[in-house]
Amino acid sequence: MEAHYIIESEIAVIFLSITLCVYLQIIYSGTSAEKKGLLRYAYMTTASSAVDILVSVILAEGSAYSAGAKYFCSVLWQCAECGVYFMFMRYIACFGASSSGNKRMLYVQNVMMGVFFYLQLAGHFTGANLGISPGGEIISGPLNWLLSTGFIWLWTLWTWLELYLYRRAFTRGQMWALVGNFAVCWCIMAAQAHFFPHIPVNFVIISVNVYYYFFLLETPAYRDLERTLERLRKAKSLADEASQAAIAADKAKGEFLANMSHEIRTPLTTIMGMDEVIMRKYESGPVYEYARDIQSAGSSLLHIINDILDFSKIESGQLELASRNYDLGQVLRDVDNMVKIRAEQKGLQYTAQIDDSLPDELFGDRIRVQQIMVNILNNAVKYTKKGSVKFTLTGVKGDDPSLIVLHVTVTDTGIGIHAEDIPKLFKSFSRIDAKETHNIEGTGLGLAITGRLIELMGGNVEVTSTYGVGSTFHVVIPQKIVGEKTLRDYELESGHKKKEVRKILKAPGARVLVVDDNDMNRIVLRSLMKENEVKVDDAESGEDCLRLCGKNAYDVILMDYMMPRMDGKETLHNLRAMTDAPGSKAKVIVCTANALVGVRAELLSAGFDDFLSKPVNGKELEEMLAKYIPPEKITQSMEG
Repeated sequence: MEAHYIIESEIAVIFLSITLCVYLQIIYSGTSAEKKGLLRYAYMTTASSAVDILVSVILAEGSAYSAGAKYFCSVLWQCAECGVYFMFMRYIACFGASSSGNKRMLYVQNVMMGVFFYLQLAGHFTGANLGISPGGEIISGPLNWLLSTGFIWLWTLWTWLELYLYRRAFTRGQMWALVGNFAVCWCIMAAQAHFFPHIPVNFVIISVNVYYYFFLLETPAYRDLERTLERLRKAKSLADEASQAAIAADKAKGEFLANMSHEIRTPLTTIMGMDEVIMRKYESGPVYEYARDIQSAGSSLLHIINDILDFSKIESGQLELASRNYDLGQVLRDVDNMVKIRAEQKGLQYTAQIDDSLPDELFGDRIRVQQIMVNILNNAVKYTKKGSVKFTLTGVKGDDPSLIVLHVTVTDTGIGIHAEDIPKLFKSFSRIDAKETHNIEGTGLGLAITGRLIELMGGNVEVTSTYGVGSTFHVVIPQKIVGEKTLRDYELESGHKKKEVRKILKAPGARVLVVDDNDMNRIVLRSLMKENEVKVDDAESGEDCLRLCGKNAYDVILMDYMMPRMDGKETLHNLRAMTDAPGSKAKVIVCTANALVGVRAELLSAGFDDFLSKPVNGKELEEMLAKYIPPEKITQSMEG
C-alpha cells in the first residue's frame, strides 16, 4: 500500500518535472552557465524519476520478471541516483568562477562520485548493500546503512563545501534556505534508508527540490534583480562616500573662495576707495590721469575676481538670473564708461552705433546683460593691438509686442581667430593661439561665463573671424519691454551719453556709524562720505559698536561682516536685543568682501537691512544713504 502510494506520488511529480523542463528549455536556452546547469539537472531528475518508477513497478510485480531483469533494474536505479546527485553538484559548481580552483573541485568531485558509485555497485552485486529476494523484494545487506548513509553524507558535505566556497554568489537568505533544505533532505533520506528501505522516496524529494531550487535561486530575473540590487547597494555606498567627499571638497573650495574674495577685496576696497577720493578732488591734470589708471587697473583686478566667483557658481549649478525692471540707457552709459577708457589707453578708435528707437525700459537681469556686453567688448579691446573696435546695438520685435530681441554686434580689427579655434572660445580656462596671446591679461573665463549667461537668457552667440584681420561677435538676447520710453537722447556721433550731471547728496543732520576692524576701510568710507556732510563715527569691533549705540542714535550703520571675536551677524543680534539703546533702531547695512553665491540672501535673512559688496563704490554708497537716511535730513546740490 505504501509503495503503491509512493509510485502514484512520483508519477504526479514527474509530470511537474516535465513541465518545468519544457519551461526551462524555452527561457534558459543559450543563457548563463548556472541556468544551463539547472536545465541539465532538471532533465536528469526527470529521467531518474522515470527510471525509479520503472524499477519500482518491476520489483513490485515479484515473479513476473526474471532475477536478471531485476538486477539490471536495481543497477539502473543506482546509476540514476548517482547521476542526479552528480548533476546537482555540477549545478552548484556553476556558481563558482571558471578558475583553476573550480576545475580542481570538479575533478575531485568526479573521482569521488566514481569511487562511491563503484562501491555501491559492488555492494549491490555481492549483497552487502542491497539484494533481491526470490519473491522480488528488496533486501538490505549488512553494509546498506553505511553505504547509503555515507553516500548522503558525501553529497551533503560536499555540497555545503561548495556553497561555502561560492557563498558570494548567493544572498544571506538563499544560503540559509539552501543549508536548511539540505539538512531536511539528509534527515529524511537517512531515516528512509535505515527504517523504511522498501519505500523509495529519494526521487520524490529530488524532483520536488528542482522546483525548490528554481524558485529559490533561478526564478526569472530574480537572481539578476538580486545581483543588480546588490550592485546598486554597493554603488550607492560608493556614491555616498564620493558625495561626502565632494561635499567636503566643495565646502573647502567655498571656504577658500570666500577667504580669497575677502583677502583680495579688503585691500582693493582701500585702493579703489582712496582712488575715487583723489579723482573727486582732482578733476583734471596729471594726478587725475594717474588716479584714472589706478581705477582702470583696480577694475581689471575686480573683474578677474568676479570671473572666478562666477565660474564657481557655474560649476555648482547656482548661477541664476535676477530679473527686474532696468533702464537700457543706463546700461549703455556704464558699458561705455568701462570700455571707452581702456580702448583710448591702447590708442584704439572706439565707436558705438545705437538704434535710438530701442525701448529704454526693459525687464531682465541688468547686471548680466551689462556683463555680456562688457565681456565681449573687453575681449575685443584686449586682442586688438591697433585699429578700431565697433559696438552696434539694434533690436527686432517679434509677434509678441512685449518682447524685443537685442542684437549686440562687436567688430574689431584684432589678431583674429583660426576657424578651428572658434569652438574653443567659450570653454573654461581656454586661451587660443597661446604664442600670440601669452602676454594678454585674463583668466580665460570671461567668454565661458558669457556663453553660459547668454544660454540662460535664451539667446545665442555667433562668431566669424579672419585670422590676422579681425573678428565679429554677434549676440542675440531676448528681453521684455515694460515701458514706452526710447533711447532718443543717445548721441550716435559720440557713441555715449551726454555728460551726466552728478547729484551730490547732502545730509548734515544725519549720523552714520562705520564698524570695521580694518583701519583703512574705515578711513575710505569716511572719506567717501565727506562730501555728503554726514556726521561719521568709527567702531573697530562689534563690542565698540554696541557701546556707541548704547549712547548715540544713528540713522545708518555700515557694518563689516567678518570681524574677530564678534562678527557682524552676532553684533546685529545683540544690537537688536538692546531695545532701550538709542542706536538699536538704526538701519544696518552689511559691508562684506565675501561675494559668493547665496551670501547676500543669507545676510539679508539674518536681519540686515541691506547689502554692500566690497570694494564699496562711492555712487552705490551714496544711493544707499539716500535710501535709508530720513528724507527730512537730506538736501541735494548739483555739480558739473
